[in-house]
Amino acid sequence: MTAKKYTKKPVQIEALLYTGGTDSTLFLAGALATHRLTRLITLDEITRPARSRLYDHLSEQRPDATPFVRTTRKSLAYLLTCPWCVSVYAGTATALLQDRRLSGGTFIKALAYSTVAGTTEAVIDRLNRNF
Repeated sequence: MTAKKYTKKPVQIEALLYTGGTDSTLFLAGALATHRLTRLITLDEITRPARSRLYDHLSEQRPDATPFVRTTRKSLAYLLTCPWCVSVYAGTATALLQDRRLSGGTFIKALAYSTVAGTTEAVIDRLNRNF
């Protein structure tokens, strides 16, 4: 009696994401997309001009503002620079897109791919500096 040879079929992540995927692939894609969106909002150079203008606008003190309005504006200004804070909202947006309440599967994949590419580049850059 001969044993059957087991061959593992390759998993195509794009197909899994498009068709709903498995819980682990959806979670990974969502986590990567959330990371990328958070970084885009809080740290990336490309969004710095808009972030700076909005931060300055929210940070300026208005003498006629109530204490509540001043505190709220100050908190919103801080939010623009806080990755932990923004990640909650970015994660919510990503989850809504993944649940297909909004049509955003391509957007999530793009953000996830961007995170993988950016992280890979950072690792390669660090390795090159060490050699």
